[in-house]
Amino acid sequence: WIAVYHLNLAVDGNDNAIITTVDQRTGTWEVYAWKISPDGSMPWGQDGVALTNSGVGNMSPRLTILPDNSAVVTWTHNDNSVLFQRISSDGTLLWGDGILMEDDDANLLSPQPIITMEGDVLIQWIRQSGAFPWAMDSELYLQKYDYDGNPQWSDSILAAGPVVFPMGNWSQQLVAEASGGSFLAWTQMSGNVQNAVAQLISVEGVPVWTGGVDLSTNSSNFRMSPMLSVAEETQELMAVWREANGSQSQRGIFAQRLDSSGNQLWGSTGTTVVALNSSYDYLDLAVAGLGEEIISAYIQQSSNMSGDIYANRLDAEGNSVWTEETVTVTNSGMAKSDMVTGKGPNCLFITWSENGSVYAHCLREDGTLGAPDVGSSDCTADDGTDGVELWGECYSIENTTELNLDNSGLTGEIPPVIGNLINLTNLALYNNQLSGEIPAEICNLTNLGFLALWGNDLDGEIPSCIGNLTNLYLLEFFDNNLEGEIPSGIWGLTNLDVLWLSKNYFTGEIS
Repeated sequence: WIAVYHLNLAVDGNDNAIITTVDQRTGTWEVYAWKISPDGSMPWGQDGVALTNSGVGNMSPRLTILPDNSAVVTWTHNDNSVLFQRISSDGTLLWGDGILMEDDDANLLSPQPIITMEGDVLIQWIRQSGAFPWAMDSELYLQKYDYDGNPQWSDSILAAGPVVFPMGNWSQQLVAEASGGSFLAWTQMSGNVQNAVAQLISVEGVPVWTGGVDLSTNSSNFRMSPMLSVAEETQELMAVWREANGSQSQRGIFAQRLDSSGNQLWGSTGTTVVALNSSYDYLDLAVAGLGEEIISAYIQQSSNMSGDIYANRLDAEGNSVWTEETVTVTNSGMAKSDMVTGKGPNCLFITWSENGSVYAHCLREDGTLGAPDVGSSDCTADDGTDGVELWGECYSIENTTELNLDNSGLTGEIPPVIGNLINLTNLALYNNQLSGEIPAEICNLTNLGFLALWGNDLDGEIPSCIGNLTNLYLLEFFDNNLEGEIPSGIWGLTNLDVLWLSKNYFTGEIS
């Protein structure tokens, strides 16, 4: 038997799908992982790689992909401890029998891994002690590991608690922020209702917001299951949660934005995504960041279990962006479940289960439905493929792997559409007269190995997402007018051989 609800999917830098789940092929629930290549072959074998062979129950595996295309998988082991493992790109287990965390005085469960902007592995888990179920104290702990599995903090960090988590809602969120720290959020009991709380953890592992920050001060309402995204430039936290009145006869969705000091930027009770109403419930809430803005998607379900999927986009001030405010993604009126979202090129991919089948749709950033718009509509390259127009020339999105325009007398700003040339491995724009900021869309070019923009008049800050370019071996930005702090993600570029940033106006410390 395969436990479908323990199924996880991630994609590595070479477009391989990595899947983890648990099954009972040995008689007990053990953890397995598979790799599926773009051509459908399975490099780790049809049976996958066994991460456990313990003879005791394992559950709730979660995974994240590292810049070197290895994977870290975490899970609950034997119902009372947590276990972590790293798998190389060729399917070798790199952390021996795994890193086992135990506590004689408590149960540990539900570990979640992410990659920090510095390239370390950050793992969060729940520690529970006390009488089951209602007097149980819950705490959230964090530890940071290097690639060899060595802890980077002398002791695991108490990030939240002790508090009481609602029964059946132990979900936690953990996302990275640009300086190497992280945001986390959870739901806790607060009197007779539930409260959504967030915390900021510094790169050193110190909780920044004393006691955490309530996403809403509406203490008479249930505020549940916050979902998080981080604004690209300001690195402010955006959160969306489900809300119900005290009797739970009305339900809706609300959102909040917090600055680095934990101030509530969208009012003390947040901004309304869906107003409280007695007609519908809202399931499988998901969020995705879009620069400084956020998209929310959800299943709107009526009392007879019929439902459809809707989405909403908020700008940096918490105002609706789309003319109709809410976009209808489906209109079948059939019951839906298991909705999952994923970021695509200028769009949000949405999948769900309906009537025994699996469906998918693409929601563009302008609120329309259809295939992703990855190139300009009026530019066809010489080879007949869709193209991007740059400085009067049309370059094939599919077939352009090198763009060598150094010493070409280029002027003006670097067009953001350059980020559509996703197969670029070399980008040389040095020794021109380019001005303005480096567009954040350059971080879409994840195949880049060579990036040289030196000898221009570029200003502003280096995009904080530069750490996404994990294949870079050369990065040259010297002799410009760049300013601000150097993004910490640069130090996580493990393939980097050449880094040249001199003759700019950077400030702050080198971390």
